[in-house]
Amino acid sequence: MCKTRKVRSDLTIFFLFLGAALILRTPSFYCSVFDWDESSQILLGQSILDGNLPYVSAWVMKPPIDFLFYSLFILIFGKSILAIRAGGIVLIAFAATLLAKAGTRLANGKAGLAAGLLLIVHVSSRRWGLATMPEHILLLPSCLFLFLMTFKQDRNISLAIGLAMGIGSLIRTNMVFDAIAFGVLILSGLLMPNTSLKERGVRLLYFSAGLLSPLALVLTTYAANDKLTLFINTNVTAVLGYVGQELTLSDKWQIFAQNIREDFLNGNYLLWMLVGIALLLLPLKGPLATRRYSVAIIAILASQLASIFYTGTNFAYHYLIMATPIMTLMAGVSIDTIAKSMKVRGKISAVYWTTTLSILALLPFLCGQGNLMTKHSKVINHLIGESKTIDDPCGDISAYLNKIGVANRYILMMNSCQIVYWQTGAKYPTKYIHPSDLLEKEYMLQAIDGPDATRENELKEILEKRPKFIIWRRDKWPQPNKTLDTILRYNLDLFYTIDTEMAGHIIYKMKEL
Repeated sequence: MCKTRKVRSDLTIFFLFLGAALILRTPSFYCSVFDWDESSQILLGQSILDGNLPYVSAWVMKPPIDFLFYSLFILIFGKSILAIRAGGIVLIAFAATLLAKAGTRLANGKAGLAAGLLLIVHVSSRRWGLATMPEHILLLPSCLFLFLMTFKQDRNISLAIGLAMGIGSLIRTNMVFDAIAFGVLILSGLLMPNTSLKERGVRLLYFSAGLLSPLALVLTTYAANDKLTLFINTNVTAVLGYVGQELTLSDKWQIFAQNIREDFLNGNYLLWMLVGIALLLLPLKGPLATRRYSVAIIAILASQLASIFYTGTNFAYHYLIMATPIMTLMAGVSIDTIAKSMKVRGKISAVYWTTTLSILALLPFLCGQGNLMTKHSKVINHLIGESKTIDDPCGDISAYLNKIGVANRYILMMNSCQIVYWQTGAKYPTKYIHPSDLLEKEYMLQAIDGPDATRENELKEILEKRPKFIIWRRDKWPQPNKTLDTILRYNLDLFYTIDTEMAGHIIYKMKEL
């Protein structure tokens, strides 16, 4: 009976979070592209459903498990942007439920509910938060290992946490930093006092076995299909080229500070303040087990921020979504800790909790670039008829090309709308579906196709396929690369004519021969 009641309670919490995520993320259904990285993942997910291993017919420098989730969303919900965003909503609700259970075990039900609700708000309101990004998918293993960490750390739990982190590392490589931090925590004995060094070593082996099992399965799959070199070049050689770009320590600090600044401007500064309070209070207050757990997750948060510092770029504000589960868990528990230290009870406690959560939820909703309130207002105005259209240039391009009919024909997206390939059924003329990979990052082409590969030759091969349409934004690529710009303009002048223009995106159509 007790177990039945607990299952019902968990389901109630899940559906509460599902409803909150649905309400908060409704504007995501009306826009094809918030972030073009999401579009790349969708194309890889579709490629898997078409029978291909990741990286063979379509390539981006991301770990392969990530794409499986997009395949699953399409399989369950259908081939539409609605399917991708619906999948993201369900996944975020599951993650929030796990985080709520962690908060409940760590403190109480109030802290758990606060952590889960704050997670949904803050992963949705961060810049580009309404897309279904790899960072959103990573929430599931992240919240799972935070929940598992609240249990007695025996060998089986170490194995399960390793498995969660192993899967997470194949969604976003940054979780490797978390795994290293947790391995150090195992050896330190922080989460399992009164254990011998030998026993800690055994549990580290269990953790390592779980961590490496998903990778072993993936490597076996690629080896069986004679694509192991492709996997290694994508996930090792290209990644090393990416993180090995010539940036000084000062440059990295400047980029990292800019990313944090952008996060503050998006209304997340009170969340950071609560995390700061948690740093002061949680390791010092509460039961011994709570203090150990607090120190452990602070160490893992530090490793997450270190990974963002090490691998981040100027446009990596959404990377901070990875750190949100720990931040919101710390926020929920620190709100409860402050309430207890103030001896807040009864009606005063209800007012305190309601006020604190409201401020934390509303600030990111109202603040920042492209805040959620603005997006909701646009959707509401559209639905009540005050606005005929919603700003969705990529969707408009897809609708236009679908009327003409480009299915199974080559087109070339020289803009941020590679989602058009998927929405129209058109063929992409290069496996490098992310425009910046092709036009900015030659080291990626060389990692996959060999040291003689060049962007110029790849662009020439693309144009030799004579795509029926080329969609280009002149203020984007291939400027400032004069060679690529010359190649493109020469072909456009010789073989194409301007068909129409949509919100700065020029649609060129191949001339009739």
